[in-house]
Amino acid sequence: MNRQVIGILHPGSMGAAVAACAAGNAAAVLWASARRSRETLARAERFGLERVPTVRELLDRSDIVISLCPPAAAEDVAGDVAEADFAGLYVEANAISPERSLRIAELLGTAAIVVDGAVIGSPPVGGKTPMSIPSNCGDLLSGQLQGGVGPVVVLVVDRTLISTHAV
Repeated sequence: MNRQVIGILHPGSMGAAVAACAAGNAAAVLWASARRSRETLARAERFGLERVPTVRELLDRSDIVISLCPPAAAEDVAGDVAEADFAGLYVEANAISPERSLRIAELLGTAAIVVDGAVIGSPPVGGKTPMSIPSNCGDLLSGQLQGGVGPVVVLVVDRTLISTHAV
Protein backbone atom coordinates (compact mmCIF):
# COMPACT_ATOMS: atom_id res chain seq x y z
CA MET A 1 0.00 0.00 0.00
CA ASN A 2 1.27 3.46 -0.92
CA ARG A 3 1.77 5.50 2.26
CA GLN A 4 -0.27 8.68 1.99
CA VAL A 5 -0.11 12.01 3.79
CA ILE A 6 -3.13 12.57 6.01
CA GLY A 7 -4.28 15.95 7.28
CA ILE A 8 -6.54 16.24 10.34
CA LEU A 9 -8.96 19.14 10.76
CA HIS A 10 -8.69 19.48 13.76
CA PRO A 11 -6.90 17.59 16.53
CA GLY A 12 -9.41 17.84 19.36
CA SER A 13 -9.70 14.86 21.70
CA MET A 14 -11.22 12.64 18.99
CA GLY A 15 -9.37 14.09 15.99
CA ALA A 16 -5.91 13.82 17.57
CA ALA A 17 -6.50 10.27 18.73
CA VAL A 18 -7.90 9.13 15.38
CA ALA A 19 -4.99 10.83 13.59
CA ALA A 20 -2.55 9.04 15.89
CA CYS A 21 -4.12 5.73 14.85
CA ALA A 22 -3.28 6.58 11.24
CA ALA A 23 0.30 7.60 11.96
CA GLY A 24 1.80 4.11 11.79
CA ASN A 25 0.63 3.59 8.22
CA ALA A 26 0.79 7.11 6.80
CA ALA A 27 3.77 8.91 5.31
CA ALA A 28 2.85 11.75 7.70
CA VAL A 29 -0.15 13.00 9.68
CA LEU A 30 -0.40 16.78 9.59
CA TRP A 31 -2.28 19.35 11.62
CA ALA A 32 -2.49 23.14 11.15
CA SER A 33 -1.50 25.25 14.15
CA ALA A 34 -2.98 28.57 13.01
CA ARG A 35 -5.66 29.81 15.43
CA ARG A 36 -5.43 26.66 17.58
CA SER A 37 -5.20 26.64 21.38
CA ARG A 38 -2.33 25.59 23.63
CA GLU A 39 -4.41 22.53 24.55
CA THR A 40 -4.61 21.54 20.89
CA LEU A 41 -0.85 22.02 20.50
CA ALA A 42 -0.19 19.82 23.54
CA ARG A 43 -2.58 17.13 22.27
CA ALA A 44 -1.05 17.11 18.78
CA GLU A 45 2.45 16.86 20.23
CA ARG A 46 1.39 14.06 22.61
CA PHE A 47 0.06 12.04 19.66
CA GLY A 48 3.08 12.76 17.44
CA LEU A 49 1.30 14.75 14.74
CA GLU A 50 3.38 16.88 12.38
CA ARG A 51 2.73 20.59 12.79
CA VAL A 52 2.30 22.88 9.78
CA PRO A 53 1.56 26.59 10.15
CA THR A 54 -1.59 26.90 8.03
CA VAL A 55 -4.59 24.97 6.77
CA ARG A 56 -3.45 25.88 3.24
CA GLU A 57 -0.11 24.08 3.74
CA LEU A 58 -1.90 21.09 5.27
CA LEU A 59 -4.17 20.88 2.22
CA ASP A 60 -1.31 21.34 -0.25
CA ARG A 61 0.60 18.44 1.32
CA SER A 62 -2.26 16.03 2.13
CA ASP A 63 -3.67 13.21 0.02
CA ILE A 64 -6.46 12.59 2.54
CA VAL A 65 -8.08 15.14 4.84
CA ILE A 66 -10.21 14.00 7.77
CA SER A 67 -12.60 16.61 9.15
CA LEU A 68 -13.31 15.96 12.84
CA CYS A 69 -14.45 19.16 14.48
CA PRO A 70 -17.44 20.35 16.48
CA PRO A 71 -20.45 19.57 14.27
CA ALA A 72 -21.55 23.21 14.22
CA ALA A 73 -18.24 24.12 12.51
CA ALA A 74 -18.27 21.37 9.84
CA GLU A 75 -19.46 23.58 6.98
CA ASP A 76 -17.11 26.44 7.92
CA VAL A 77 -14.17 24.02 7.95
CA ALA A 78 -15.26 22.62 4.57
CA GLY A 79 -15.52 26.19 3.27
CA ASP A 80 -11.86 26.79 4.17
CA VAL A 81 -10.97 23.59 2.31
CA ALA A 82 -13.04 24.62 -0.72
CA GLU A 83 -11.33 28.02 -0.88
CA ALA A 84 -7.98 26.22 -1.19
CA ASP A 85 -9.23 24.06 -4.10
CA PHE A 86 -8.33 20.80 -2.33
CA ALA A 87 -8.29 17.93 -4.82
CA GLY A 88 -7.76 14.87 -2.61
CA LEU A 89 -9.97 12.61 -0.53
CA TYR A 90 -12.05 14.60 2.00
CA VAL A 91 -13.54 12.51 4.80
CA GLU A 92 -16.45 14.34 6.41
CA ALA A 93 -16.34 12.44 9.71
CA ASN A 94 -18.41 14.81 11.84
CA ALA A 95 -21.72 13.98 13.50
CA ILE A 96 -23.86 15.82 10.97
CA SER A 97 -26.93 15.01 8.90
CA PRO A 98 -26.72 13.50 5.42
CA GLU A 99 -28.21 16.74 4.08
CA ARG A 100 -25.34 18.77 5.56
CA SER A 101 -22.85 16.26 4.13
CA LEU A 102 -24.39 16.76 0.70
CA ARG A 103 -24.07 20.54 1.07
CA ILE A 104 -20.41 20.06 2.00
CA ALA A 105 -19.86 17.83 -1.04
CA GLU A 106 -21.44 20.48 -3.26
CA LEU A 107 -19.30 23.16 -1.63
CA LEU A 108 -16.11 21.20 -2.32
CA GLY A 109 -17.08 20.60 -5.94
CA THR A 110 -15.78 17.96 -8.28
CA ALA A 111 -12.06 18.37 -7.56
CA ALA A 112 -12.25 16.57 -4.21
CA ILE A 113 -13.60 13.11 -3.52
CA VAL A 114 -15.98 13.55 -0.58
CA VAL A 115 -16.84 10.67 1.74
CA ASP A 116 -19.60 11.07 4.31
CA GLY A 117 -18.19 9.19 7.28
CA ALA A 118 -18.65 8.83 11.01
CA VAL A 119 -16.62 7.89 14.03
CA ILE A 120 -18.54 5.68 16.41
CA GLY A 121 -17.48 5.45 20.04
CA SER A 122 -15.13 7.39 22.25
CA PRO A 123 -11.61 8.57 21.34
CA PRO A 124 -9.19 5.66 20.78
CA VAL A 125 -7.18 6.09 23.97
CA GLY A 126 -6.72 3.82 26.94
CA GLY A 127 -7.31 0.68 24.88
CA LYS A 128 -10.57 1.90 23.34
CA THR A 129 -10.95 1.70 19.55
CA PRO A 130 -13.63 3.65 17.68
CA MET A 131 -14.81 2.41 14.33
CA SER A 132 -14.90 4.78 11.37
CA ILE A 133 -17.28 3.84 8.60
CA PRO A 134 -19.09 5.70 5.86
CA SER A 135 -22.42 6.79 7.29
CA ASN A 136 -24.09 5.78 4.04
CA CYS A 137 -22.34 2.38 3.97
CA GLY A 138 -25.41 0.38 2.94
CA ASP A 139 -25.93 2.64 -0.04
CA LEU A 140 -22.22 2.51 -0.89
CA LEU A 141 -22.06 -1.25 -0.84
CA SER A 142 -25.18 -1.63 -2.93
CA GLY A 143 -23.86 0.90 -5.46
CA GLN A 144 -26.73 3.28 -4.70
CA LEU A 145 -24.93 6.40 -3.51
CA GLN A 146 -27.73 8.78 -2.57
CA GLY A 147 -27.38 12.33 -3.76
CA GLY A 148 -24.55 11.61 -6.18
CA VAL A 149 -21.67 12.37 -3.79
CA GLY A 150 -18.56 11.57 -5.83
CA PRO A 151 -16.89 8.21 -6.48
CA VAL A 152 -17.40 5.43 -3.97
CA VAL A 153 -14.48 5.20 -1.55
CA VAL A 154 -14.40 3.57 1.87
CA LEU A 155 -12.05 4.68 4.63
CA VAL A 156 -11.16 1.87 7.01
CA VAL A 157 -9.81 2.74 10.46
CA ASP A 158 -8.80 -0.25 12.52
CA ARG A 159 -6.48 0.53 15.40
CA THR A 160 -3.45 1.64 13.35
CA LEU A 161 -4.56 1.09 9.77
CA ILE A 162 -6.06 3.63 7.42
CA SER A 163 -6.46 2.72 3.79
CA THR A 164 -8.74 3.63 0.93
CA HIS A 165 -10.50 1.10 -1.23
CA ALA A 166 -12.60 1.66 -4.31
CA VAL A 167 -15.86 -0.26 -4.00
